[in-house]
Amino acid sequence: MTFAVKIETADPVHLQLERFLRKELREGRLAPGQRLPTTVELARIWHVDCTTVQRAITPLVAEGLVERRPRRGTFVTNTAARGKGQIAIL
Repeated sequence: MTFAVKIETADPVHLQLERFLRKELREGRLAPGQRLPTTVELARIWHVDCTTVQRAITPLVAEGLVERRPRRGTFVTNTAARGKGQIAIL
């Protein structure tokens, strides 16, 4: 997963990462059941702080696109592959 921070934009890095991960999910580069690298690994790969990675992934967890399993990692859900994950309020 190649990501480059765009310093010419006013968007915080965590939002840039969140958009990048959403695109990877939407375009199928992250498959259902696939385990993401750890927060520490992603922070090292992308040259950002661990907190930045966590802030990028948290909304994806809330929407059901990925799930965190304690002591096992973060995994892409089947919902992500179907393009769902939106919460409707009726």
